[in-house]
Amino acid sequence: MSVGFKCPSCAGDLTANPGGKTTKCPFCGISVLVPDELLDRRQIWPAEVIEAGRIARRAGRIVSVILGVLAVVAAAVFLISSLGSNG
Repeated sequence: MSVGFKCPSCAGDLTANPGGKTTKCPFCGISVLVPDELLDRRQIWPAEVIEAGRIARRAGRIVSVILGVLAVVAAAVFLISSLGSNG
């Protein structure tokens, strides 16, 4: 959806597409900043970006589990080797 506003130089009618921060006046040719209140502040995330985030979170959880298991195994090996050398 386009939003309308006036050119500050020539008062011509301007439209800006959502997400655009500037537009060019077709009447006088200047580049005009879209007023803040007309900017579309919402961010639309493509499905690929959302899925990549999910995959990254899952990978992070898997790495955490693997590191936890390795820590437990290392502690067990240390304890077994300590008990074996004392006996």
